Amino acid sequence: MSLRLPPLALLTLLICSCGTRPEWYSLPVQYAFNPSAEPRVVGSIVSMDDTFIENYVLSGVLPGDRGSSWRWANEKVELRFQLGDIKPVRFLLEFVIPHSTFDITGPVNMSLALNGQPAATMTVDKPGQKRWIVPVDPAQFDAITPVVALITVDKFYQSEHDGTKLGFMLQRAGFEQ
Repeated sequence: MSLRLPPLALLTLLICSCGTRPEWYSLPVQYAFNPSAEPRVVGSIVSMDDTFIENYVLSGVLPGDRGSSWRWANEKVELRFQLGDIKPVRFLLEFVIPHSTFDITGPVNMSLALNGQPAATMTVDKPGQKRWIVPVDPAQFDAITPVVALITVDKFYQSEHDGTKLGFMLQRAGFEQ
């Protein structure tokens, strides 16, 4: 008596009995991340009508209409900048304290911190358009590491309707040579 396996079963047994081990491969070459090789997401200065304003804003700036030259800022605003090749000598903040909010808050004290370090304070004692220029030491910044600017106000208008806090109207901020 001969045992005949169907050809498909025989083929299945032969394939399963092959025991090849996977070949050994060396790890691919590893490279260290170089942040300077990455494209810059943000620059050294921003206007509120810039197309990519959202890349600069970390917190505290309310959404606005596209192309609007200003946006409402809360009592704390965090913006990030990347300086690249410029050597900044001053931080610039252009903003407006409207009459409507100033009539309620009165004089407003503002403070600026750069990368968590206090940089300057000022008192705004009348409403209107303002330009705040703060000298900075270029040695404390490098071309690659983003700089976080924190701008705070001590008094703000709070909407009775929805609780929104309005500190000032931000127009432009960043570093200049």
